[in-house]
Amino acid sequence: NLTTWHTGTSAYGCSYLQNDIEVIADAINGIGLRADDHGNDHYLSSPIIISSQSFQTNGIINTAGDKDVFRLDLNTTTNFKLTALPESVGSANSGANLDVKVSLLDISGDTINRYNPSDFLNAGIDTTLHASTYFLVVEGVENINLLDYGSLGYYSLSGTLAVVLPLTKFNLTASQVNHSANLRW
Repeated sequence: NLTTWHTGTSAYGCSYLQNDIEVIADAINGIGLRADDHGNDHYLSSPIIISSQSFQTNGIINTAGDKDVFRLDLNTTTNFKLTALPESVGSANSGANLDVKVSLLDISGDTINRYNPSDFLNAGIDTTLHASTYFLVVEGVENINLLDYGSLGYYSLSGTLAVVLPLTKFNLTASQVNHSANLRW
């Protein structure tokens, strides 16, 4: 259940082509696109503000080439969970017009991983990160129902950080006692 933008034939006939986004972006029509809300690379990234081990932020992907980049500064090893949701009108992303892809970059801007499940419009991350600076890149992508051209819209990011418990040494031994396993660690 996905909405999209159209580029192709118009109501005036098959030989009249219309690009919905160009029509909206045209200042002559008096509408125009919203200004870019976040930088497109890690040099112009927006900081993620962490409060009580969690964060919430949002943005808009307003052109096919738009990327929103966020900086995440961690001072300790942590379990990092992120949910990226396109704005929708119902459950299971109903009526969304953005297929969200999130990339995780290291301090140098090199890609660690990309998160874009093929069966969902939303994306998520659940991983352990070491103390460092990271970047999250949010962008709209195509899928089997939608071209990259029309993967535009609002989204929200929410995340949590949790302490990773240290494990210094773990020994497991097993023995059999009267047909039962006796485990020790």
